[in-house]
Amino acid sequence: EDTADNKSKNGDGDDAKNNGDEDLGKLANNNDTPISDNLSAVSSRTEYYLQRIYVQMGKNANMMGVLLNEMIQPDFPKKVELGGRKILDNMGPTAERTGKLMGDVWDMWMGWGGW
Repeated sequence: EDTADNKSKNGDGDDAKNNGDEDLGKLANNNDTPISDNLSAVSSRTEYYLQRIYVQMGKNANMMGVLLNEMIQPDFPKKVELGGRKILDNMGPTAERTGKLMGDVWDMWMGWGGW
């Protein structure tokens, strides 16, 4: 049925068109709409993360400079060799301790439940 109420609900009739245009104008000019609030929140989060990325990139660049400075030192290859030897020397004892720990954990779990 074509009553004035139905026409305005369906977008038919002059009143509905005028109200729709006014609503669009309000949405376009008002910053308190759900759309603009969401954009504002997204924009703020984006800006926050971009600032964090910018700061971290600066820190990374500084650290790369420090590392480069260390790498061009004449004693750097000797330091790397010495560090590598220390790691290799500790691999055997570390593997033994890890094996013992795994055995202890196995015994704990198997003895704990009565299996």
